[in-house]
Amino acid sequence: MADNYRMPYFDCLILGYTGAVGQELLHELIKSDKVNRIVCLGRKQPAIDHHKMMFIAADMTKLTEHLNAFAGISRVYCCLGTTIKQAGSQQGFKRVDYDMVVDAALLAKQAGVSHFSVVSAMGADENSTIFYNRVKGECEKALQQIGFNRLSIFRPSLLTGPRKEFRLGEKIAQITFPLIEWLLLGSLKHYRSISTNTVARAILLNSIKTDEGVEIFRSDDIKQLSKAL
Repeated sequence: MADNYRMPYFDCLILGYTGAVGQELLHELIKSDKVNRIVCLGRKQPAIDHHKMMFIAADMTKLTEHLNAFAGISRVYCCLGTTIKQAGSQQGFKRVDYDMVVDAALLAKQAGVSHFSVVSAMGADENSTIFYNRVKGECEKALQQIGFNRLSIFRPSLLTGPRKEFRLGEKIAQITFPLIEWLLLGSLKHYRSISTNTVARAILLNSIKTDEGVEIFRSDDIKQLSKAL
């Protein structure tokens, strides 16, 4: 095992643990012998229970009231995300995918968290004409300006794996995309679909390292990272 993977146990906090990637990440954190304590901060009780876990109920629109939840935490995993349809409007979408994420990051920084990991999206670009991509890009920029010792941004492409809610367009894409994605070679590999478990595993393995600075991982990078150990 490489030297930058040698480290003691750590305490972490996860947001968005009920989502597709968040659920998988929570399972990976529970299994990891590097993780000592997992704080789940959110509205709903996690679907699973484990002696490592601590649930803290929170109104996600009032995250600033929960600074104490970040006490003693060295790593924060942010898997928050929604869709415009679920949120009901573009404003509602931005409240989750920008406001809540940035608020959580500001609290983490204030509490002394050294490493913040966030699930963004392929195509994130603050200058994009596509609203979704623009919000994701603006969020990434805001996170970079906070000044974490280490910031890890994950930009997966089309996610495959179980979801609680049914999304027709996404389901169709998950069925048809694998039939043509073998044509995506070279730099286009980043547009191939990726499983939620692969993303979760990569996020955990990356946080076990002791690197510094800002990192951006696209889909093919994430796939390679998930095989690191």
